[in-house]
Amino acid sequence: ANALNVRDAPPPRQPRGPSKRKGDRPPPGPRRPYNFYETEAGVEIRVGRRADDNDRLSTDPELRDGADWWLHAAGCPGSHVVIRSRADDLQQS
Repeated sequence: ANALNVRDAPPPRQPRGPSKRKGDRPPPGPRRPYNFYETEAGVEIRVGRRADDNDRLSTDPELRDGADWWLHAAGCPGSHVVIRSRADDLQQS
């Protein structure tokens, strides 16, 4: 490399931007026991995150009520699914 005048050094690094302080982010809220999804029509779907969250999702009155639909999905850790239902959510077909 020296005989051919080729530098074997890596290219210079780009300068780093300003560093972020840890206190700049708001604290995370409480952990929800479900993942949240929404259909194009605005219907809310909640899926349990893992097996021990399923019971809370399907029985806690703060997370579901009698008008909601409950489903069981096979083959996934969060197998309880709650489809939130209100009279104005239902589409006429």
